[in-house]
Amino acid sequence: MKDHPYGHWKFEAIGSLFLSLTLIATAFSVGSMAKKQLSHILANAGNLAVKTVVPGPLALVMASISIASKEWLYRITRRVGEKIRSQVVIANAWHHRSDAYSSVLALASIAWARSGFLAADAAAGLLVAGMIGMTGGEILLESVQQLSDGSNPSLLKECSKLCAKFLGRDDDVEMIKSIKARQVGSLSLVEVQLTCSTHLSTTAARAVEEKWKYWLKEHGYEATVHAKPKVILCPLLLNNGPSAGLLESMAREQAMLSGNKVERVTVHYEDCQTNIDVILSQENDDEMPLPDLVYKGQQLKETLQEMDLIDRADIYWDLSRTPEPVVPVVSS
Repeated sequence: MKDHPYGHWKFEAIGSLFLSLTLIATAFSVGSMAKKQLSHILANAGNLAVKTVVPGPLALVMASISIASKEWLYRITRRVGEKIRSQVVIANAWHHRSDAYSSVLALASIAWARSGFLAADAAAGLLVAGMIGMTGGEILLESVQQLSDGSNPSLLKECSKLCAKFLGRDDDVEMIKSIKARQVGSLSLVEVQLTCSTHLSTTAARAVEEKWKYWLKEHGYEATVHAKPKVILCPLLLNNGPSAGLLESMAREQAMLSGNKVERVTVHYEDCQTNIDVILSQENDDEMPLPDLVYKGQQLKETLQEMDLIDRADIYWDLSRTPEPVVPVVSS
């Protein structure tokens, strides 16, 4: 699938497009012949010498058989198309239904023509051409909608009801932010954006995404799910205040001025406050007593919180890089 990384599902829509064009061309051809025949009959209505072919009894029998067979094919094909969500199969079913309608009109026109109204057959041909053209136009619009990635209203409504049920089963999700749905061939594609609780971590939000994708796949949807915690923007950001990068640089510089080695600085915006997490490590290999580390961390915390742009600072020490113990060598 290197040539089509998103799959070959749109080939079904392309097939429906060509089928619709075939129906429209058929409607144009039937309509042209019916118009020509009708014009000929009306132009020579008073000329008894002009011979007009009147359909025989066999035409009535064949039209009746065509009605029953085409309607049966329509019902079977449409049921299969809706089951597998295949637009090209549904389009083919409507092709059978248009043939059934055509046969009904043909039956009526044949009977009318045999009763003496010779123009009935040609007039029915014009009606049949119109019906075939309307069916082809509907299939054409549906195919163009799929090829242009248009939204599918019925699919969106169905998916929205399903997601509303899922929302009641998941306590980690506060609301459904948006749902997008489109049909590509027999594939139903949906994109769901969820708003999670603020206490969820990144890995927990990822687990929520996978859970919703599994639920939607069980119901026949190929889903893309985005789950993000509810974000409250800091007033500093809304008022064009300092960026997170600037705050990180300020905290890092202050920590280094205090004689500390900075491992990482993280900026958080939570409940309209700016919070800083600073992780420190010892500058040299000499172990500093724990009370001294606590004292230095407390001093840095107070210094950072005295800044106008920082509401809270949390200081952590990384004690994993301690000197390795000396292993004595025993000689034999």
